[in-house]
Amino acid sequence: MSILLQHYRRAFQGLPPAVWTISLVLFVHRSGTMVLPFLSLHLKDHLALSATVAALLLSTYGLGSICGSLLGGKLTARFGPVPVMVVGLTLTAPLFLLLLWSDTLLEAVLSMFILSCIGDTVRPAAMTATANLSTPDSMSRAFALNRLAINLGMSLGPAVAGFLYQRHFEWIFYIDAVSCILAAAMLASLLGWRDGRHSLDSTAAEPVNGGAWWRDWTFLTVLLQFSLVMVVFLQSISVYPIYLREQHAIAESTIGLLFSINTVLIVAFEMLLISYLNQRRRLPVIGAGCVLICLGYGVMPFGQGLGFMAATVVIWTLGEMLSMPLLTTWISERVPAAQRSQYLGVSTAAFSCSWVVAPLVGGAMYAVDPNAMWYLALVLGGLACGTFYWVSQIEDRAASSGLPGTSIPGAPSMTAEAAE
Repeated sequence: MSILLQHYRRAFQGLPPAVWTISLVLFVHRSGTMVLPFLSLHLKDHLALSATVAALLLSTYGLGSICGSLLGGKLTARFGPVPVMVVGLTLTAPLFLLLLWSDTLLEAVLSMFILSCIGDTVRPAAMTATANLSTPDSMSRAFALNRLAINLGMSLGPAVAGFLYQRHFEWIFYIDAVSCILAAAMLASLLGWRDGRHSLDSTAAEPVNGGAWWRDWTFLTVLLQFSLVMVVFLQSISVYPIYLREQHAIAESTIGLLFSINTVLIVAFEMLLISYLNQRRRLPVIGAGCVLICLGYGVMPFGQGLGFMAATVVIWTLGEMLSMPLLTTWISERVPAAQRSQYLGVSTAAFSCSWVVAPLVGGAMYAVDPNAMWYLALVLGGLACGTFYWVSQIEDRAASSGLPGTSIPGAPSMTAEAAE
């Protein structure tokens, strides 16, 4: 036990105070996250929509998220990440109430689009602030700390929401709104208007591809493959809750507890895992995580019972821990600080594209066969395995040739021959 505690202390040591502040704010914000995990059920139950239509409507949220992510990247580059976060969180609060009071299909669509467009300006801003305020050797742990705070909050929010939804569903909207106001107030009071524009990481001095992210083919290839995997992962807020309730007779309160398995595991082990993997090459680990995400969802048709479903959550949670914080780290390490907000804005927009595609694909496939989406997950997992292996080999060759934007600061150099 003492050895384990030493590893925990080592994992958390050396992180800048401002990163802890941002993580605390994210914890408060995510502790109130109650609407999204049950949004598909809300649309189905309170607007009398079919499961397929409810899942398809979630694509509206994804469209707004794309706009918000790109807008957040641009605003962050101009005004700094902290002001964008404060304003975005403040404006998001009343939009949850607007969604609650939507009584027609058109009102619900407009409310979801505006909510996600404003709310998701915060995501690239928070990632940019974390990267810019971190040292090179602490960046991956800083992102892991952010995710720990987010998931610690998420271990509370959905679990409580599962019980509230069955009794007083409107309270999940009120609590989500209040958490946004509290997070904005804390950020403004604790960090002021420090924007963290000037990174402590000066290892990448020259712009990558002349500052044109659309010519960075390695970045785009990885982003495309990761987005396909996110189509699987985001079934968690699409047909996954409906599948568990209708195909496995799992109650909403128990579904909330299954979500909590995911967040509790991340809180308990992700910092240790990322600290251990900090000096490893990023792309192979990210690829392994993507495969596990697809595997965790893909095996669901082959078992029954709450215990089996809990085991699948453990599998895709491990994949999430391996892939998500290191992908953000890999992107942030490739480019200088001046390009980070744009790259991270594009990456969050790509994630938002998956928001659009996931409900469309999940809803359509659920209508044909409730298990069809999970079979597709296995196929995408195989594709991710091949793609990440191929790209990592090419990146190794580029790194050994000394090309900019391909090395891993602080990590040992590896040639293609050594990787093989």
